[in-house]
Amino acid sequence: RTATPTPTVAPIGPVVAGVHGWNQLLGGECLASYTSPWVEKFTVVDCAVAHPAQMVFRGTFDHTTTPTFRGTEALQMQIPLLCTVPGVLDLAAAGQYADAQVQGSYPVTEAEWTAGQHDYFCFVSRSSGKSLTGSVAVAKASAP
Repeated sequence: RTATPTPTVAPIGPVVAGVHGWNQLLGGECLASYTSPWVEKFTVVDCAVAHPAQMVFRGTFDHTTTPTFRGTEALQMQIPLLCTVPGVLDLAAAGQYADAQVQGSYPVTEAEWTAGQHDYFCFVSRSSGKSLTGSVAVAKASAP
């Protein structure tokens, strides 16, 4: 008799407040400090507190149709579209900030890609350096 595989349900963010590695963020996390999407650790805070950035979405590049690493430029070119598709940003919330900017991080080496790192991370901050208040991410429903 063959067991039926149980589908894996990805956890839904945001993670709890505290310090987390970049690869532990799930999406929706408001960040206490922010210099770029490339830092190793982020401090997650309650979105009700003024914050300089938010990691709004974690997605996965389609690696089934393109299993080999195509280079950082190819991935970088996809970030503006992937991080602004419907369902990522709450346009009404983000629209109150004329200087809102979207940045992303992604695998930068063939070794990372080959090791299975196919995720990208979308961040929103303000070019003025001023704070965001509240969430600019689309709220995700919890899995049953």
